[in-house]
Amino acid sequence: DDCQEDLEELEIEQQQGKKKKKAKKPKKKKAPKCFDMRTPLPPGPNSAVSCSDWSGCGPGLDSFMWEFQECSLLTVQTGLSDKSMFPPRQFTLDWLDGHCQAKFGASPQPHALVEEWKFDDLVSQNASKTLFTNGLNDMWSYGSHLQNVSDTIIALNFPNGAHHSDINHIGPNDEDTDDLREGYIQITNILNQWLEEIRIDGTSY
Repeated sequence: DDCQEDLEELEIEQQQGKKKKKAKKPKKKKAPKCFDMRTPLPPGPNSAVSCSDWSGCGPGLDSFMWEFQECSLLTVQTGLSDKSMFPPRQFTLDWLDGHCQAKFGASPQPHALVEEWKFDDLVSQNASKTLFTNGLNDMWSYGSHLQNVSDTIIALNFPNGAHHSDINHIGPNDEDTDDLREGYIQITNILNQWLEEIRIDGTSY
């Protein structure tokens, strides 16, 4: 009897062991991928997250071209105050010149647009048919013309406009605010009028 009981216990243990073997093992959780710190770097030599535009340049060819613009004719002289979300940092032309020399072998020319093309006095240069569109939620709007310069140098301001939202090539959509949707109509009408005037006058630009 004792032997029979031992055999029965052994059989039960073996069956339990088989069940344990058949049980699926829990899947191991995949380790999170580490963030590649090189991702936000602009292309080209001597790249750094802190590029010529302290608000950030980002990766890709677009950022490379934007950096070169800042290192040549379109010098944006902005710093970061202690009220910013970023650490305070005072702009210096010396720092920008050193960065641009290392990156492109070029020096910024902060006054070239004014000295060569009189951007501060467009009317005296007989400039016309120029349209400035400004999204007022975009910090860059402070550097634009916010009022009409002449009858044909026009400023359109959009209180709800953000960075580039006023020049979206897709056109008005349901996600745009009312002022932007109306702005697309205004812009289209103005440009169509100017193109028609050019066509009638036979003016070459």
